[in-house]
Amino acid sequence: MAGRIIELAILAISVSAILRNTAAQKKHVVGDELGWFLPPRGPIAYDTWASLQTFSVGDILAFNFINEEQDVAQVTNEAYKTCNSTNPISLKATSPANFSLHSPGDYYFISSFDRHCLLGQKLAISVPASSPQPSPAVSPRGPITYTVGDELGWLVPPAAEIAYHTWAFGNAFIVGDTLVFQYINGAQDVAEVNKEAHENCETKKAILLFMQVVQPASSLISQASISTLAPIRFTVPWIKS
Repeated sequence: MAGRIIELAILAISVSAILRNTAAQKKHVVGDELGWFLPPRGPIAYDTWASLQTFSVGDILAFNFINEEQDVAQVTNEAYKTCNSTNPISLKATSPANFSLHSPGDYYFISSFDRHCLLGQKLAISVPASSPQPSPAVSPRGPITYTVGDELGWLVPPAAEIAYHTWAFGNAFIVGDTLVFQYINGAQDVAEVNKEAHENCETKKAILLFMQVVQPASSLISQASISTLAPIRFTVPWIKS
C-alpha cells in the first residue's frame, strides 16, 4: 500500500512538471502576420521583429510561407553571416515550419533560395540561459517626424502593401509623433480613416483627406503632415477596384 502511494505521488509530481513546462512554452510566429518572405527593405524587418520578442528555452519558432516559393534553414553563425545554406543544421520546405528552442544560445535561420538571404531573408535570435530580467526604465524621448516609406515615399508600392507594413514594423511610434507623406500632386493622395474603413479600403467617410498641398511651382513632390495625437491609419482611396 505504501509503495502504491509513493508511485502515485511520483506520477502526480511528473504530471505537474509537464503541465508547468507546457504552460510556459510560447509559440513565436516569425514576422507575425507578415510571415516568412523576401523583405522589400532588407533584414531590418526580421531584426526588428526579433528585438521585440522575449525567447525562453522550450519556446517554438513557427515560420509561415508559401511552399515551393520559400523555405527555411537553420544554420551556424558562420553560414548565417555568409548566407551559405550548403550544409544546414536543418532544412524545412513545408509550411508551417516549426523549430524548438531546446537549449540556451544563439539560433540562426536563412532561406536557401537563390539570393534570398543576401536580400534580407534571414533571422538571428538569442535564447538566454535563464528568464530575462526586466529592462531598466528608459527616459522618455521627444516627438519624432517620420517620412512614410523613407526614400520610397507614398505611392503604389512594387511589393504590394507589405512594403508599408515592413516600414511601420521597423519604427516605434508614440503619441505626439508626426507622419509626413511625400507624393506627386495629382497622382496620389492620403486619407486618415478608422480601422474598419482601413480593412475594407473605404474612404467615403474619411476623417481627413489630403489630395494636394500647395508647394512652390518648381516642386513636384507634395507632403501632407499629420500629428499622431490618436491612433491613425491611412489608405490610398483610388486603389480599391
